[in-house]
Amino acid sequence: MPKESNRVIFPTEGWTNSLEVEHVGADQFGNGLVYDTRLNGSPLVRLIYDARDMEITVRCLRCEQQSQAFGRFQAHPMIGIVSINATALLVPMNTPRIMRHLAQIHDETLDDIDDVDFYNYERVNYDYIIVGGGSAGCTLASRLTEDADVSVLLLEAGPDYPDFEQLPIDLKNGNNEEPIIIPRGKAMGGSSSINGQVLFRGVPEDYDNWAIWGNDEWSFTKVLPYFRRLENDLDFGGDDFHGNSGPIPVRRYKREEWLPVAEAFYDSCRELGFPEDPDQNHPDSNGVAARPLNNIDGVRMSTSLTYLSMSRHRLNLTVRGSVVVRRILFEGKKAIGVEAESNGESFTIFGDQIILSGGAIASPQILMLSGVGPADHLREMGIPLVHESPGVGENLRDHPAVFSLFRGVGDPPDLEAPSIQVGLRFSPPGTGTRGDIQLAPILMTSEHRPASVQIDSDDFHFGFSAALQNATTAGRLRLASDDPHVQPELFYDYLSDPVDRQRLRAAVRLGLEIAEQPGFREFVAERLSPTDQDLASEAALDQWLLRNAYTQHHSSGTCKMGPGSDLDAVVDQYCRVYGMENLRVVDASVMPDVIRANTNATTIMIAERVAEFIREGKGQPGDKIETQCAPVIPAPRIAEASRPSTVVESETKKDSEKMTTNSTRIERDSMGEMQVPADALYGASTMRAVLNFPISDLRFPRQFIRALGLIKMAAAQTYMDMGIMDRAIGDAIVAAAQEVIDGKHDDHFVLDIFQTGSGTSTNTNANEVIANRASQIMGGDLGSRLVHPNDNVNLGQSSNDVVPTAIHLAALLGFKEDLLPALERLRVALQAKSDEFWPIVKTGRTHLQDATPVRLGQEFSGYAGQASYSITRVKRAQDALAEVALGGTAVGTGVNTHPEFSARTCARLSEMTGVDIRETGNHFQAQASLDGIVEASGQLKTVAISLHKIANDIRFLGCGPRAGLGEINLPEVQPGSSIMPGKVNPVIAESVIQVAAHVVGNDATVALAGAGGYFELNTMMPVAAYNLLQSVALLAASARNFADQCVAGITATDTGPTMVERGLMLGTALAPSIGYDAAAGIAKKAAETGQTIRDVARLDTSLTEAELDALLNPEEMTKPSLVVRGGGG
Repeated sequence: MPKESNRVIFPTEGWTNSLEVEHVGADQFGNGLVYDTRLNGSPLVRLIYDARDMEITVRCLRCEQQSQAFGRFQAHPMIGIVSINATALLVPMNTPRIMRHLAQIHDETLDDIDDVDFYNYERVNYDYIIVGGGSAGCTLASRLTEDADVSVLLLEAGPDYPDFEQLPIDLKNGNNEEPIIIPRGKAMGGSSSINGQVLFRGVPEDYDNWAIWGNDEWSFTKVLPYFRRLENDLDFGGDDFHGNSGPIPVRRYKREEWLPVAEAFYDSCRELGFPEDPDQNHPDSNGVAARPLNNIDGVRMSTSLTYLSMSRHRLNLTVRGSVVVRRILFEGKKAIGVEAESNGESFTIFGDQIILSGGAIASPQILMLSGVGPADHLREMGIPLVHESPGVGENLRDHPAVFSLFRGVGDPPDLEAPSIQVGLRFSPPGTGTRGDIQLAPILMTSEHRPASVQIDSDDFHFGFSAALQNATTAGRLRLASDDPHVQPELFYDYLSDPVDRQRLRAAVRLGLEIAEQPGFREFVAERLSPTDQDLASEAALDQWLLRNAYTQHHSSGTCKMGPGSDLDAVVDQYCRVYGMENLRVVDASVMPDVIRANTNATTIMIAERVAEFIREGKGQPGDKIETQCAPVIPAPRIAEASRPSTVVESETKKDSEKMTTNSTRIERDSMGEMQVPADALYGASTMRAVLNFPISDLRFPRQFIRALGLIKMAAAQTYMDMGIMDRAIGDAIVAAAQEVIDGKHDDHFVLDIFQTGSGTSTNTNANEVIANRASQIMGGDLGSRLVHPNDNVNLGQSSNDVVPTAIHLAALLGFKEDLLPALERLRVALQAKSDEFWPIVKTGRTHLQDATPVRLGQEFSGYAGQASYSITRVKRAQDALAEVALGGTAVGTGVNTHPEFSARTCARLSEMTGVDIRETGNHFQAQASLDGIVEASGQLKTVAISLHKIANDIRFLGCGPRAGLGEINLPEVQPGSSIMPGKVNPVIAESVIQVAAHVVGNDATVALAGAGGYFELNTMMPVAAYNLLQSVALLAASARNFADQCVAGITATDTGPTMVERGLMLGTALAPSIGYDAAAGIAKKAAETGQTIRDVARLDTSLTEAELDALLNPEEMTKPSLVVRGGGG
């Protein structure tokens, strides 16, 4: 931002008058918006901007009565920055109109004033324009303007109430007399101004999931300090999990403050065996508790009343309400401002950085209105495409809820009574997760009361809200119109999964059971909904659920955060929009998955975290948006782990004082006792392997661990279906295996790659982790062996058939989810360049020497063809890996397994994963060799060689820029030298070449591992697994990065076409007409004299000019042709 100045004199070049504006002080509200103006050096008027009434008072500085007011002019709801000669000043936007009016009063002519564009003159941008003054927007505006050198404009579509006394009663108070129909807050403060004031965090696993899916800045231990920073917890403030100095006050109603219904609910939950939860914002929260609320003395403490109120006095913060942003403005892929409307007028506002904080509905809507989103949908809506981002509007997540309604006994509580005080956080039996359901008694004044529930009488009514916190389904958002005033269409897809209906049924029935408890029954006069008929059967209750499901107003996920390898990710982990510059989304829409709690606290935390990123310079303009090598793991929708013991660091403690424990427990295996860490899910055999193999820091990749979890889950389901495995044990194994699949216990897979050659140690690691976790799910302790690692988890299996099967499955998933999409992305990018460059003719090269002309598009079509054949080769590798060893057990005979086990389990795995898995026709070859893995690795090596060739050609074609070929320009992504200024290198292509070399080396290792089969077993499986899966991940990330960072930005120069006419190999076209020897002589003479082929042929042959034009046409030489002079005969 330019240097601030108290005085600006507008230049007089081309004018007949000189206008001076001086900032002289603050108005009565401290906004600093009082200006004196001078015309040609003579005092003219004083402009006083009234922030409360949005008006400008104009007082004459020439008259004897200097306080004389000439009138009040309605001010625009924006203050613009005027810049002259690198100085800046905030001035009211309609100053020219005011000046003209007053000049007319003083009989002066100011014709040239109309020519002054006070907003765009030598345009100066705000540093940040934040679109949306909600939970995230107010937080960002407050934190960013802590730096006095940063200018921020905060725009909110709804009204702004800067004065607490002007705040409408329904926004000020915690209770709403009328239900709020839509799950949005269109006022300054956003949803934090209309919500139920439950300042509730998700469980730690929610944030750890985000990190697992490629957002490593968002694990629980990394976000915890920002939860502490945002709050002033009046009950637990100052400990390791709670803050005591943040803007948002948090409290819980004490038992003596509880309403009778809340007290009865709490006691009934305890009678039913639910634990007492002292703090629902503690990482280990579970059970019934007083809700943490940001309602103090009946006032809803929104981000407008907290964050924004403490920042409004800052001169570098401009806050404007009732401003609707129509779209973002772009120069190419760079965001430069917004087009907005206010009070019926349109404005163009410019900023260096644009941050969308409109929430999970408005932010994707604005992106799509601006041309960023799914290409097909934007075309359908008639919106020009700026950038295709298929994930915009997808992944719409929320908490589907239903409301059981009761008529109570006695008179209703006072309208000022708290609408929600306590709640139960629990999971129905058998789900293997925690925090699936929130169940709470609420009054009819609560925001959580669905709008469809209407009460016509004055009797006391209340309800139980049952909300599913981790539904399996996701919906989507689509535009209904290209008009920003028309709300988009929301498709939530609630309760389409029977698993979700099952869990919500359990929640409803639990609520009714609570209502029947002796301590609660006295408050219930009548149950109104669901009726007895609705409860008559599971099917009838399902129909009631589907009729009555509503949103908990926690929409999220529609601009999903994720790694570059996730094609549905809209922003990276620094919340920068993929494919765009200077554009961020910071609000609930970036959540990869909805958290198991109200979203307000997490949204504020996200804004706090991103503000810190900005202050630290992380994810700043010009930084490369990272992509991830690891395949994308689909978001878990049901089963997740309880975390190992939480390790956090207090902001007030030294590193040496971390909260952790060194205690151990005793585990046993067939060799005796072993000490293992107290919180470890693995057991004695894994601990022995840890001590036996301290070789390297290499571990099995995530995809392999996921495959082990899939195999263990499918095996347990098969044996339950066959009646061989106890249903309770099997269900617990399935739930624990799902947690392994979801990456919840990766820290407990601790073994080195260089271990026992069959991978037995890691198979045992998986068996022990799943058995211990399943035992916990069944109510046992770690090491209790309610579920046995060998007898139950490994039933009918051996490491000798499970490990090779897991290698095959992990590679197949990597192909399907990562490598094939990446290669297709590269093929599309290369083919697009082939089409773009088709008209360009250049000199071909063989043996690195000039050859006949070729189209640049033909060269790129060859590269696209290599990418296409690479896809074919990977599909051949899929065929090589489709047959698996599962079912062969120890040596291929299938001892100790059911003869139908393998076929059934393979069919189940295929259904679960969408990849082709089938039992091998010969178990002995499948376990004694790694032939399928060796073949697949060989195909990957060929793919690597293809990418090497493409990357090498492209960097040579772009070499220069002045002393090389220079036929194409490669995107400049970073400086190329620490000593040579201005040098830019083909770094993306070089990274591809290095990946290719690494994959070739991996293949050599896999080949040697394949030779390590002795009699009935191969004993080099772990290193084969590691290298094969690493090749898959490296090739996928490299191909994707090559397509996005290099190929997509290649442009052609005029060097190639310019050099064609000087090419000696044009003489090839003369040979059919004058003979090879004569054509060779012409080429030799041209080389010696520096003449062109045309020049020499014109002198040394009898060919006419027309014949030379026909023969020496470079475009004709790029296709099959044979022209023989006088031919025939």
